[in-house]
Order: sequence, then C-alpha cells, then structure tokens
Amino acid sequence: MITVAIVSGNVASGQFVLAELRRSRGCAVACLLDGFRPCARSVALAAPDIVVFDAMPAPHPLLACVSDIREAAPRAKLLLLAARMDGPALAMAVHAGIDAAIARHSDAGSLTTLVREIALGNVYHSVSAASADAQLTSDPLTRRELQILRMVAAGASNARIARHLWVAEGTVKYHLSNVYRKLGVTNRTEASHYAHLHRWLEPADPLRRVDEDAA
Repeated sequence: MITVAIVSGNVASGQFVLAELRRSRGCAVACLLDGFRPCARSVALAAPDIVVFDAMPAPHPLLACVSDIREAAPRAKLLLLAARMDGPALAMAVHAGIDAAIARHSDAGSLTTLVREIALGNVYHSVSAASADAQLTSDPLTRRELQILRMVAAGASNARIARHLWVAEGTVKYHLSNVYRKLGVTNRTEASHYAHLHRWLEPADPLRRVDEDAA
C-alpha cells in the first residue's frame, strides 16, 4: 500500500485529487494539507511514500513549500501536478526538489497509476538526474549556497544565518535543501563534513565575522 500526502493550493482541486486517489486500491491518503501554510512537520509525521503537490502557484510559494518538505521528508517522492508543462517552470520545480511532474489534466486512471509507479521508483525522471549531474561536475554550489554552507559548518543556526544575510529563514532552508541535493547528503552534519573534506571553508571563522558585522 502506497501512503500519499497531498499538498494543495486550492481546496476544491485538492478534494478532487483526494477522491481519485482514494478510489485506487493501492493508495492510502494520509493527509490533505493547505499549500499556503507551513506543512512540512505534518508531512513528516504522516511519513508518506509520495507527496503530491496540486494547484500550487509558481514560482516562489511552490519552491519554498517543496524545499521545506524535501528537508522534512527526504525519503518521500515529490510529485507535481502541473497546470502547464512549461519548461522554465518545471526546471524551477526540479531545482527545488520535485522528482517528477504530471500534467494536471491527465485522466484519473493515469493519475492514480502514475502516482503508484513514481512512489515505487518505477518511473525514471531524467531531467532531475541530468540536472544534478551537471551541477556536480561543473559548478556545484552558487556563491550564496557556499556562503550559507560555510556558516552552517561553523555552527550557525538557520535563524542566525537569516539575520546576518537579511533574508527569511525559509530562504535559508531553501538554499540548504539545494546544497544537500547537489552534494548528495541529507543533513547539516554530512554537508559540513563534505565542506571540510573538500577544503571549501575559509581560513577565517565565519561565525566571528557574523558577530563582527552585527556589532
């Protein structure tokens, strides 16, 4: 039995997806959550095999929501029901952590079948894999991602990094999610170890610099 969590930006649309998945014998829907509210903790508690994002506005609300859930439930597959199969929008979704996308207007039978197959790992999403490989072999991290990774490795919390960079804490989480995916790690400790191993850290203590800048 595949456990599914649904995150939707539209009540009616989310209820429709819920009804269709419940008709499938192979799917058990654990929760239907509002995509406009923080829901990563609820998804983590539900421990789904797959999270279906439905009727989510792009780009920023979707990216923040996907990144938070990717960090909270790293083993779950993340599936986007896209209103349009638009290249740039899908690329942004993949960058945020989406594993696969299905056209929102797909018929109900195809939807339930694809949800099961993606959750079981039977659908290969080449765009995501190719993107990750290209990033690892060329320029693994952006300047901002490397800056945040160095602060994390020095022991700074997300809140402390956000204050120093004058950004929202959710933005820090978004960048860290990208760092984890690009480096093939799952948490702060592994990312910090990777940075130390590859000598990406600056000689000066970034925490000291944070404190000096704030003084």
